[in-house]
Amino acid sequence: MGLAGACKDDDSTSIPGGIAVDKEEITIGPEGGTEQIAVTSYSNWVAGASKPWIFVSPANGSSSAECQLAIDSTLENTARTSQIRFALEGQEAKLITVTQFGFGKQIIVKEPDVKIESSAAYDKRLFEAVISSNVNFLIDKENIEYSFCRSGNNDR
Repeated sequence: MGLAGACKDDDSTSIPGGIAVDKEEITIGPEGGTEQIAVTSYSNWVAGASKPWIFVSPANGSSSAECQLAIDSTLENTARTSQIRFALEGQEAKLITVTQFGFGKQIIVKEPDVKIESSAAYDKRLFEAVISSNVNFLIDKENIEYSFCRSGNNDR
C-alpha cells in the first residue's frame, strides 16, 4: 500500500495584491546613488520610474527579486520627486516615492495642510506629519502656532 501527496505553497493568498516591496519612500541627496528594493511576488511583474533620472534593474521578473535603483545626480537647488511603480497584470501597483534633495537647504513637509475632525473626541484630534530634511532642525513643541480657518458663509 502506498500513499502519495503533493503540496504547493500558494503565495497568492499571503501577499496582498500579489506583490510587495520593502520600502514606501526613499530620500537621497543631490549626488544620487543606488538603493536596493526587495520585491516579493508570486507571478510576473514589471517596474518602471515616472521620471528618466531613475533606472530600475531588473525592470521585470517572474517571482521575488532584489531590484537596484540607480538615481542620477542633480544640479538643481530644490528637491525633485518621482515614483517607482511595481505591478502585476490586473492588480493594483505598489508605489515607492523617491525624493531627491537639491543642493539648497530644504525642509519638506509631505502634507502641509491637514484636516482634523472637530467633532472627534479630544484625544483623537491629532495627525501625523512626515518631514524630510537635508539640514538639522528642531520642532519647538512649546511655541507651536495654530491657525484656524472657517469654511462657509459668515454673514456678519
